[in-house]
Amino acid sequence: MLYPAELRGHGTGLYHSCVQVLMARRGQAKKRGTRDMMRGMQLRKGPTGGMILAAALFLCVCPVGPGVAEAEPDCPVPPGQEIVVTRATAGGTLITADGAEIVLGGLAFPEVADPGSESDGLAAMIDAVVQLGTGTLHIAAEGPPDRYGRLHGDAYLPDGRWLQAELVTAGVARVRPDGRSPPCVRALLARESIARNAGTGLWSDSNFRVKSADDPSLLARNGLYDLVEGRVVSVGYGSRMVFLDFGRDFRTDFTVMVPNTLVPRLLEAGIALETSEGRAVRVRGVVEDSGGPAIRIADPFALEILDRAE
Repeated sequence: MLYPAELRGHGTGLYHSCVQVLMARRGQAKKRGTRDMMRGMQLRKGPTGGMILAAALFLCVCPVGPGVAEAEPDCPVPPGQEIVVTRATAGGTLITADGAEIVLGGLAFPEVADPGSESDGLAAMIDAVVQLGTGTLHIAAEGPPDRYGRLHGDAYLPDGRWLQAELVTAGVARVRPDGRSPPCVRALLARESIARNAGTGLWSDSNFRVKSADDPSLLARNGLYDLVEGRVVSVGYGSRMVFLDFGRDFRTDFTVMVPNTLVPRLLEAGIALETSEGRAVRVRGVVEDSGGPAIRIADPFALEILDRAE
């Protein structure tokens, strides 16, 4: 299997031929040149566009795994329906032929310039993966449409591959476990770990890598989804919340906020907050301003103990 960085070493001919295949699948080969397509798959600023393009070509040339039933035995393909998808946005939303929107569940996509733009690198990446097949995907909705009329759920390529797993493996999206099936979250987290450790896709970009709890840039990341690692300095208890503080000044240092209602579920997952002081942990979620930067978790998978006792 070739990773994106290795793929670059195989020459530009491979890049061009793969992009032409993707364009042909979309019926655009006669409308746009290969160079324009490659330019369109770059972010408007920064080096990230090259990483996105490498990931797209990686999936085109080297599919990352067999069908989902074989790759994720504990996360089988759920019932659903075949839907024609015509394009995708940078935020992980699939647009169907009749204009309906399907949000890919369990994923968090990084903030980019002009999200949703057809020229955006992330949108092109997701769109390229979708178009590897015929455009008819198996969609398994989690429930009725939300208040905006969007469906949320899972998508599977014509060859059976789980689209969410493909995007995580390519380093294009991070896992957002909130309310998802535990076996499926574990499968995605395993793929994310491999991509993260290998620096695949966006994991090689400092803007999207795991942040340290003492990273001053967290102060400016209010509203963004991040992964943060650090050592718990103290544990505090409020009337509705448990606070994991990563510094001596809880008004300025990073904090993880755990609703009391989540504590029993964390215990079931083997995480006892009262023993977390001094432990190294990783947390994922949306950064908010709570005096200092903080993440409020809503799912046991959002908190990982990195130095579990033997």
